Amino acid sequence: MSDLFSHELESLASPLITWRRYLHRYPEEGWTEFATVAFLAATLERWGFRLTMGEDALCSASRMGLPAPEVLTGAASRAHAHGVESRWLGIVHNGMTALWADIALGPASQQAPLLVLRFEMDALPINEARDAAHYPVCEGFASLHHGLMHACGHDGHMAIGLGLARLLSKCRESFSQPLRVRLLFQPAEESVRGAQALAAAGAVDGAQWLLGLHIGIAAQHTGELVCGVDNFLATSKIDARFTGLAAHAGSAPQKGHNALLAASAAALGLHAISRNGQGDTRVCVGTLNAGQCRNTIPAHASMELEVRASNDSVHQWLDTEAQRVLAAAADLWHCTEKHCLAGRAPAASSHPLLRSVVQACAGRVPFFKPVRPSCSFGASEDFSLLVNSVHEAGGQANYMLVGSQLAGGHHTPYFDFDEKVLLPSVALLAQTCHALSLQHTA
Repeated sequence: MSDLFSHELESLASPLITWRRYLHRYPEEGWTEFATVAFLAATLERWGFRLTMGEDALCSASRMGLPAPEVLTGAASRAHAHGVESRWLGIVHNGMTALWADIALGPASQQAPLLVLRFEMDALPINEARDAAHYPVCEGFASLHHGLMHACGHDGHMAIGLGLARLLSKCRESFSQPLRVRLLFQPAEESVRGAQALAAAGAVDGAQWLLGLHIGIAAQHTGELVCGVDNFLATSKIDARFTGLAAHAGSAPQKGHNALLAASAAALGLHAISRNGQGDTRVCVGTLNAGQCRNTIPAHASMELEVRASNDSVHQWLDTEAQRVLAAAADLWHCTEKHCLAGRAPAASSHPLLRSVVQACAGRVPFFKPVRPSCSFGASEDFSLLVNSVHEAGGQANYMLVGSQLAGGHHTPYFDFDEKVLLPSVALLAQTCHALSLQHTA
């Protein structure tokens, strides 16, 4: 490993685990990451980073899947009770929970290229396992928020981001060539809701390079590394509501319009949408709620669903078909239907040149074995939107997978990853920062 970072890296081993466990204890769902972003901002400010937050860090009108006002208010109150300063809560009010942290490395230069690294902040609406054998329970850092859990590794991603920040702040004068680095802490990645608002605010404007990473997914052996990911699935997340007419189920069922049956017909119809010869497709109705009691024709029903496809053109076709099925099912049962887009992300792939830089840097971090050049993602992530924004502007973007043995699958109550991956991940990102600073002047 390069002498540029080796000494300072050793001092990060313990803090990385401390940060990860603190963040794991206090999970917050998308657009409610008030305590999380305040902790990150206060820490990064102490280390000399220039912060962009609140209305300056995202475009409010471009946010998707925003929680109800009472949910936002409740989350802010919880953060305040947790000790978050009013200063931070005032900046990120109403779910404006995005953070950019900028630092200049090496000699001062107005021409220094910009490298952006993205880290997600949000948790999932999952109750964490409470078994004594579950490592976060055993070690005393399980979620303290009922119904919320970091079940996808975002707590680890943020810890890696903080570790990189600390390392760069200590080594900033050691860079022989200038480089601007922006650490982008994103809200609401789950259900692909947050990246659009960041892009619309200019978070990746002018970026020559963009990097992201994820623990696990298609790399589930500790030490494994996938240097670049291809084939992000395009996706839409849709919330639909059916409205019918209530009636007595015994004496006057003919007077009712059954919203539950309309929604059920829609669920079956959605899953029956034809396959497409131009690409792979996925459909999932994840929730369906309806009715109030057994003897009343249900007047209301709601569902949450998603569609995914391997390319944008098939995704557009599938999205249109899904909306057609929703409308037809409502009409079949004499109901009305309204739906809204709760999240959206395009298809994308990593840039081969930036992937090769990561692969070369991985050779300087002995922890990573085996090192795989690439893999097909086969899932969705709104990092893809940022990828396409950077590629369209002439830059390079890459998404890597850090291998870890998992105690349970992603998005499950038993999810947990191997904390041994944290320090090597910081080392890899730091090596990549240094390599890119030199590449720009080569």
